[in-house]
Amino acid sequence: MECPACHTQHDRDINAALNIKHQGIIELKAEGLSVSAHGGLRKSGTSSAAA
Repeated sequence: MECPACHTQHDRDINAALNIKHQGIIELKAEGLSVSAHGGLRKSGTSSAAA
């Protein structure tokens, strides 16, 4: 959708997904649970670099 004022393209699906994620994080924190900065999707470990 294009903003009539600034002609910027806005994706409502992405915006809705971010709002849902944010609300979920608020609810988890309200329950006293820990929420990682990366939503638990960050993989830990090492990776080798090609020489």
